[in-house]
Amino acid sequence: MFRLKCAIDLYENSVFVTDLEVIMWCQLIIDLCVSSGLPQPVFYTGFGGLQLEFIQNPETSEKMTEKMTEKMTEKMTEKMTEKILNLIRSNPEITIVMLADQTGRSESTMDRTLRKLQKDKRIVRIGPDKGGYWKVIE
Repeated sequence: MFRLKCAIDLYENSVFVTDLEVIMWCQLIIDLCVSSGLPQPVFYTGFGGLQLEFIQNPETSEKMTEKMTEKMTEKMTEKMTEKILNLIRSNPEITIVMLADQTGRSESTMDRTLRKLQKDKRIVRIGPDKGGYWKVIE
């Protein structure tokens, strides 16, 4: 679980506050967390100061992680697709082995990607596997 620790030393740098000000400040933080749908922070005292720990909501965390992963995968896939299309544009006779070598991916990944690009009508194979070439459909 991700935890953000924020230490607030009330006595460092000659900052003094009354107990009432600390209580009001803590209540404000609690209210802001609750109104934002976040769990209440945990307060600790010690070492001459006040420490609070913000705990990320696990449900929110999972959803954010899923969204971020989905977006990152989508961007990475699109970048890889563009790289493959650029390689084909620069050398229409490029082979799966050459694509795999230049992209750092496996031959089976390149084969699967090329089939998907053909299915999506982004490329077409002209001629046989040996001696043919790729054409990018713009």
